[in-house]
Amino acid sequence: MLRHLCTLAVLATCALTTLASLAQTTLPRIGVLWPGDIERYGNAFLEALRTEGYTAGVSARIDIRSTNGDFASGLALADELVALNPNVIFAVPGPLAKHVVRAVDKVGKQIPIVVYADDPVEEGLVVSAARPGGNVTGLGDVQEPEFVTKLLQVLKEVVPGLSRVLYLEDPTWGPGGSRAVQSRQAMERGGRQLGVQVSTVEIRAAGDIERAFSEAVRQRVDGIIVAASVVVISHRDRIIQLAAKHRLPAVYGDELFAYDGGLISYWTSIAEMNARAAGFVAKILRGAKPGDLPVEYPTEFRLVVNLRTAKALGIAIPASVLVQADEVIK
Repeated sequence: MLRHLCTLAVLATCALTTLASLAQTTLPRIGVLWPGDIERYGNAFLEALRTEGYTAGVSARIDIRSTNGDFASGLALADELVALNPNVIFAVPGPLAKHVVRAVDKVGKQIPIVVYADDPVEEGLVVSAARPGGNVTGLGDVQEPEFVTKLLQVLKEVVPGLSRVLYLEDPTWGPGGSRAVQSRQAMERGGRQLGVQVSTVEIRAAGDIERAFSEAVRQRVDGIIVAASVVVISHRDRIIQLAAKHRLPAVYGDELFAYDGGLISYWTSIAEMNARAAGFVAKILRGAKPGDLPVEYPTEFRLVVNLRTAKALGIAIPASVLVQADEVIK
């Protein structure tokens, strides 16, 4: 009798193990490719997925690959993700999304892809925003290059005597650097309208940051403005340190700067956009076709002010700025 009970117990254990194994293999699989150094954004995406009912290791398998700032590794990582045959892949930003599209096309598969790029249409990732077609959809960033002048306007309010500004830009921003060119031109036009001289320094690698601030000292600028590209964001710690060292007020195009000690940021919430991307992934896992899901663009923008940094710089943030702030870090 005892032997039979033991046999039954073993069989039951085997059955449970088999069921657990089957459950694991049938979980929806989500591939993710992003540049790294964006923990806040990654967490926003994963938390939004959990809200949609897809938790890593419980109700979904989530395979994450990060370039850790080395975009050259993106193609190999894209191939690696595609080889896992996921149900859907999320890729950010545009250059990495293109790697994923190529990797999928190369093996002749139709894996749905959700992207977060500067502009999926302009970058050739989708046919149109309203009807993407094919197996790609997702989100785009700010479409109007003139928006960068908002950063200049905010800096002018904070520093009324502003006359010289240094603009730190990523020359590779946008398809073929188009976003960089358009934004720089818009910034120069905005400077002329506000009576502010704007000069630009390109940031391609870490070494360019030291050169940029040497130039800021040489030109005796009154403040700096930093673009919102992934390349620039990846160097934010050093940029914030040097802005503090030289006591230069700065307005940044990404809220991570303000959270990490920068004075002010003003742009769309990239964390929120990553969370919205999770909604696309969930819809696709539930049967929606990516080609039928219109591309979405930002509709809200966040102004974040770091009062601790303002105090350290000896700057009094005007009430006109504080009243507009979506978040004030004290």
